[in-house]
Amino acid sequence: FIHVHHIVPLHSIGKEYKVDYKSDLVPVCPNCHAMLHRKVEGRYLEINELKEIYRLRNGY
Repeated sequence: FIHVHHIVPLHSIGKEYKVDYKSDLVPVCPNCHAMLHRKVEGRYLEINELKEIYRLRNGY
């Protein structure tokens, strides 16, 4: 399974905003998608931050 994450949260853009499927969306696994929607220290992680956490914890 794969999820699609909105880089800019839908609740923060107006209804007239047209999603650009190439630049506004990114495919992620369900676990990473859940992590991106979980606040860490009062804010949501960005994709690059989550990648860095994963890299550091797995010795890459």
